[in-house]
Amino acid sequence: MKKWLWIILILSLLVTSVRLFERTEAEWNYNTYEVAVPFKEVKSLIDKGADEEDVFNGLKSSGVNAMSIGPESIEALADKGEILSLSQDEFFRFALFSGYSSDKLPEKKGLFISLLDSSFPVMESVEKVFNGNTKKVEINERDFIYIEGDPKKIEKTYLGFSEENLNKVKEYGLSTIIHVPVADVSKENEFIWEQAFTFDDRSDQMLFSGVEALGYPNNQVKWAGKLKEKGISTLSIEDFDQKGFERLARSNNLNVIRLRSFDLERESLISSQEKAIRAVKERNIRVLYFHLTNEGEPEEALEENMAFFKSLNSNMPGIFTLGDPETFSELSKSFYLIAAALLSSVLFVMLTVETLLKRKTITVGSGVGMFLVAAGYLILGSDTLLKLMALAVAVITPVYAALVLKPIKNKRDIIYQYVRAIGISFVGIWIGISLLYGNEYSLHIDQGFRGVKILYVFPIVFTLLFVVYHLNKGWKFDFAQVKALLALPIKYGHLILFGILGSVLFYYISRTGSFGSVSSYELMFRQKLEDLLYVRPRTKEFLIGFPFYILSLYLFMTKMKKAAFVCLIPATIGWLSLVNTFTHLHIPLYVSVLRSIYSLSIGLLVGIAFIFIYKAGQKYYLKLRARW
Repeated sequence: MKKWLWIILILSLLVTSVRLFERTEAEWNYNTYEVAVPFKEVKSLIDKGADEEDVFNGLKSSGVNAMSIGPESIEALADKGEILSLSQDEFFRFALFSGYSSDKLPEKKGLFISLLDSSFPVMESVEKVFNGNTKKVEINERDFIYIEGDPKKIEKTYLGFSEENLNKVKEYGLSTIIHVPVADVSKENEFIWEQAFTFDDRSDQMLFSGVEALGYPNNQVKWAGKLKEKGISTLSIEDFDQKGFERLARSNNLNVIRLRSFDLERESLISSQEKAIRAVKERNIRVLYFHLTNEGEPEEALEENMAFFKSLNSNMPGIFTLGDPETFSELSKSFYLIAAALLSSVLFVMLTVETLLKRKTITVGSGVGMFLVAAGYLILGSDTLLKLMALAVAVITPVYAALVLKPIKNKRDIIYQYVRAIGISFVGIWIGISLLYGNEYSLHIDQGFRGVKILYVFPIVFTLLFVVYHLNKGWKFDFAQVKALLALPIKYGHLILFGILGSVLFYYISRTGSFGSVSSYELMFRQKLEDLLYVRPRTKEFLIGFPFYILSLYLFMTKMKKAAFVCLIPATIGWLSLVNTFTHLHIPLYVSVLRSIYSLSIGLLVGIAFIFIYKAGQKYYLKLRARW
């Protein structure tokens, strides 16, 4: 039975190999990145005294090739000195000094604005946005517009995009990112959204500020149609969920480019550069968005920003090109390929259960269960069912790889078992990435693979039970013994031991996932490895998991079975971490493969070192015991 299951599994994997090739090709060709900065921060440098041409040309020559432009608010125009904005109390004092009768002033609270020197059509936009709530007031031949309402709210109201700013960015040969503040747009100024779609000759990228995506909650399909019509890409911000973004992106044919934001005033320049380079080469991020440093004199701040961007672009790996990023190539989703991937997962689960538990009834039951889930996905099209199958494959792969042990008689058997475990791991990985396949996974538009915590806990728990069973094969379950064990008194030493074990377990779990905590020393060590090897191997793989696995195989060879089984527990960490590497679906396959090759190779060498250390320790222990 196993033989035929393996034959059918291999054939189905060969069919799904089309998916791996297509995804790898798409990732390899997706190699153009963009460096963007906010226009308002560039304008701030100029307003502080820096020369406009020096600023624009300097940033462009250092590698900045895009600027984001948002709509203008009354507050922003006042800060730039383009309009005069006065609250009711301020205006009353101004009127009093000008000899203007207070009887003619509006009684209700509001805001008074007057045009100073602005190319932005302030008065026309104000009339459009606050239609019916404005009144003209003239004092000493100066025209004011009174806007009734809460002054603070009025000041933050957006009036529209500045054509002059858009033209200026284009004039200096830079790309434009239209920055739309979705949550701050009301019915009165909703025309800002429409206005944003008139700039398609100057911009083909749109970024949403705030916690909502365009059209949320009910009009995303409508606005996605406009995005599709204009060929505009939406930018997704890494580690920042916007309500409705996934629906908008799917309705726009997944025309999405990933963006990561950095603040050069809050984080060190070296750290920002390292993270930016890693984001481009490891996470399919193609827009690097930097908030400029504005500290000190404007000329000095400009030089500091320019030096940073020059260093960033000169240190970016040569396979990447600075320019206007294109969208990720569309990955096909043909029925026969997904059917082959589903069949592979069913067969792999059956093979794992049969090999580990050796019970045909359980094997058939697991196969039927997986088949029903697969059929449910084909009928309902639910991504949840697909992710459930991927999770099942992911959690059993490291167990299957680590625990199926042939008799280890010599060193050749050790290498054979290691290679065999690698092969089983990559079969499971192959199936997982064939199941979770598509632009939404490569661009991390939805939540991707779920169950990272389960993947990090289940294989270890199963291995622990496996080890306990094999170390106590003659033991039979006796409820009276369990009852007596539970009745034993707990000493302070036990509590301390449980506390230490619990802390270790908590620390281990807390380090899993995207937001695991890492010490500064380990971060420095990781960066050195990355600088040397392009991508760093995972430390828990090449320093813990794989070395303990090699040591375990050696102990099996020398008939030290108890110690060998115990070593399998930390060894499982390496195999589950290997699988976890490929569940980060937004990381290019070639990056994950290279990282895994490093981990497996270095882990083998460290494992050999473990063997020498063990033999030396054993020799020293025997001498010490003989002496005493």
